[in-house]
Amino acid sequence: MDAFTATSASALRSAHERFLTSLGTPEGVRRLVADSWQRCAAGGVQPDGSRLPPLRGTAEQLAAYRRTHPLVTVLPLFRELLGAGAADDGHVFAVGDADGTLLWVEGDTAAVERAERMHFAEGAMWSEAQAGTNAPGLVPELGQPVQVVAGEHYSVAAHGWSCAAAPIRDPGTGRVLGVVDLSGGGTIATPPALAAVRGAALAAEAELARKLTAPAVLLGPDGRVVRQGRGLPGRGRRRTAVGAGPGQCPAGVRGARPPAEPAAQRDRGRARSGGPWRNR
Repeated sequence: MDAFTATSASALRSAHERFLTSLGTPEGVRRLVADSWQRCAAGGVQPDGSRLPPLRGTAEQLAAYRRTHPLVTVLPLFRELLGAGAADDGHVFAVGDADGTLLWVEGDTAAVERAERMHFAEGAMWSEAQAGTNAPGLVPELGQPVQVVAGEHYSVAAHGWSCAAAPIRDPGTGRVLGVVDLSGGGTIATPPALAAVRGAALAAEAELARKLTAPAVLLGPDGRVVRQGRGLPGRGRRRTAVGAGPGQCPAGVRGARPPAEPAAQRDRGRARSGGPWRNR
């Protein structure tokens, strides 16, 4: 059985109710879903939606964390590949870290606001241990693309949603850096949605690999390029940056500050609100 098998919403609800009543081996659901439900039950995750995923720190802490996360460099790529479609089709796309914390959640305004009501919002911790069975939470657990449909979610708060997510790996080490996710209604419970996140993840990995192999750049005190290439002198190594672009001041250069996310990129072509952060 896969995510695209014609399992009705009522059948999934019945399977969910049977499992919560008996806590035996789940029946009528895919193996990865059954295994996740059992882990959630053993870990004390609330299936009734009474405990929403918590937020990770304050808004200021989240902003600082995002500025230094390696996936900030490929965020414009995700916006180009997934952002416009999300806004037009009434769903959201999200980028999370390797622990399941959502770093960016963007897309259709109404969908973003609806997602915030169940704390699917920037800074929320959507690991399996915190939010139950869900695609962006399962990807770090399994290390592979995952699709979770409607009633397959462990928490009933997410039963009105379907999600598809894929891992983004460090091209140098192979470790999972984070996840890219699409969440919404029935259109996300389809093969094209899973293919879209897989393609976006592969494109991000290719871009990260390109940056990794870019020539080193030595900057002078005024920020201008003094020399570039792979054979920089030893005295300059402390001030060497990899993949620095025009106008960037890379970490490791004397006097440099971590690159801030440009306001124009942050706000272009997406709908965002402060969500749960507004009152923090």
